[in-house]
Amino acid sequence: MRCLAAKRELREETGLCAESWKRVGSLVLDENRGHAQAHVFLAEDTRLDGAPCPDETESLVLRFYSQSQLKVMVREGRIATLSAVAALLLALDHLDQSATREEH
Repeated sequence: MRCLAAKRELREETGLCAESWKRVGSLVLDENRGHAQAHVFLAEDTRLDGAPCPDETESLVLRFYSQSQLKVMVREGRIATLSAVAALLLALDHLDQSATREEH
């Protein structure tokens, strides 16, 4: 169910779909205000599947960055929200572990 929501959000907000989905973790958003969670998925082998359809309250610009560029953006504070940084950490760690397994 959660992966279906992630697939829907990726398609609606970016126009992309992915061949491979991996759940890389869950984050408690605010422990002091209940236990709402964000579930983090890594979408791989993406392709354009149509035009984005964001909500009328959203103004989105789609950009692509390498892993090293994302790390620099976090260090420089250009990506600074706690949930975004934590989600990136989970995804990058998963990619690093996958690369290590492929080397052996």
